[in-house]
Amino acid sequence: METIATIFGILSFLFIAIPVVGIVLLLRYVIKKSRSEQPTHVLIKEKKELILKARSKKKNLIKWQSDDVEKISNNLDFNFSKGFTRKFNGYIKTLDNERIISFRKIDRGAFNLTSRILAVTSDYEIYYDQLDNEILIEFNGSYIGKIVNNTNLIDDTNQNIGSFNRNNSTSDFYVVQLNNEKLAYVVKNSDRRTFVRNPFHDFHPESSIQKDTVWERDVKYSNLMKLYRKPNEKEYNWILAIVIYEAIYYGIDFTQ
Repeated sequence: METIATIFGILSFLFIAIPVVGIVLLLRYVIKKSRSEQPTHVLIKEKKELILKARSKKKNLIKWQSDDVEKISNNLDFNFSKGFTRKFNGYIKTLDNERIISFRKIDRGAFNLTSRILAVTSDYEIYYDQLDNEILIEFNGSYIGKIVNNTNLIDDTNQNIGSFNRNNSTSDFYVVQLNNEKLAYVVKNSDRRTFVRNPFHDFHPESSIQKDTVWERDVKYSNLMKLYRKPNEKEYNWILAIVIYEAIYYGIDFTQ
C-alpha cells in the first residue's frame, strides 16, 4: 500500500508540476522573444515588405492637395494580425470617408516596444522607425530628423529646430513650435480601440489570420490638426509627419 501511495503521490506531483513548469518556460520564452533584437537581414526584409504593403494601396487614394494636411482625421480603417510581431494595414480617411493615406505598421516587443510605420499619400512617403524615446523620420526616402522624448524636434544636422508638449500637456491637444513660432495645434488621438469581427468593413484582410476591425461603439470623428499660419516646405514636411504619426501610432495600440 505504501508503494502504491508513493507512486500515486509522485504522479500527482508530476500532474501538477509539469503544467506549471511548462507555463513558466512558455512565459520565459515569450519575454525573451519580445525583448530580442532581430538580425539585420530580417529587419531589411521586414522594411521591404512594409514599403510594398503600404504602396500597394496607393491606387485607392485620392489625389493629395496641399490643404489636406488639415483633413487628416482619427477616421482609420485597417486590419491586423497579432503575435510576437503585430502587423497593421490600413487607411487614414477624411471626415467625408475619402482615403487620403495608406499605411503599414509593424510593432514588436512587449516591454521595449519598437514600431515601424510607412505612410503613403499620392505625393509623399513618410517612414518612421521608433525605438525607446526616439522616432527617426524619412520623408520621400531622405532622412529629415527625429523626435526625441515626444517633445524635441531634431533636424538632419542634429540641431534642435522645434518642440511640442504632448507629454506635459493636460489638455486634449498640444502645440507644435518650429523656428520659435507656433505652427499648429494637434489633437491627441489617444482613444484605445475595442475590436469586433466585421466582414463588410472597407479594408479586408489579406490572410485568414488577419481580422477586420471596426469600432464596437459610436465614435466621434474629428480632424487632428489646425495650422496657425502657412508653413514653408520644411515646416510642412515636419507637421505632416507629426500629425500622421499621431493618427496612426496613438490610434492603434495593443500594448495597453
